[in-house]
Order: sequence, then structure tokens, then C-alpha cells
Amino acid sequence: MIGGRLNLPLLSGGRTLGEIKESKARQSAAQSQYEDTRIQVEEDVRLALQSLTAEGEGVRTADTQVTLAERELKLAHDRYAAGVGDNIQVVSAQTSLAGARQARVVAQARYADAQANLAMALGQMRTFHL
Repeated sequence: MIGGRLNLPLLSGGRTLGEIKESKARQSAAQSQYEDTRIQVEEDVRLALQSLTAEGEGVRTADTQVTLAERELKLAHDRYAAGVGDNIQVVSAQTSLAGARQARVVAQARYADAQANLAMALGQMRTFHL
């Protein structure tokens, strides 16, 4: 006995076409998601750079305030030593200097935070293990 089998994929042509369309749709969705992610990363980096620049200005401003407060304290001490100023001016200048130093510490912390945000946006964030 001799037998044969003939397999004609008459109905699988539509299925194959459907799979091709589905694959193209998945590819298009993946490309769209990639573009969205790329745009978001660019925006994150741009914002992080702007923040870093602004916080750097904040540190420079705080440094200037400390310098001015130190000069003010020296002048208040000099006036007090010369007998033309009083103790209230010295205490006030000391308070101003303490406030300026505190503002500088805050500005430096914000700058460090901005540096970390930029590193994270660039994908260069490192972790530290104790």
C-alpha cells in the first residue's frame, strides 16, 4: 500500500499576514516607547544641568554673603575697640555671620544634591557600600 499526504496551507496565509501585522504593530509601539524614553532622558538631563547651574550660583552668592558678614563683624569689632560702637553691633554682626554660614551650608548641600541628580540623569550614579 502506498500512501501520500499533501499539506496545503490554504488557511494559514491569513494567519501569517495577521502575525506580520501584529509584529509590525509591536515594533512600532516599541519604537514609540524608545523615542518617548529618549525625549524624557534628554529633558531630565537638561533640567538637571539648569538646576546645577542655579545651585552653583547659590553657592557663590552664599560665599559672598559670608565674606561680607565677616567684614561686617571685623568692622563692628574695630568700632567697639575704638569706643565708637557698642556691644549690640558686635552681637548683631555675629548673628549675621552665623546666618550667612548656615545659608552657605544649605547652598552647598543643594549643590551636592543637584550634582547627584545630574549623575542620575546621565546614568552615572554610583552606589556606596559600607
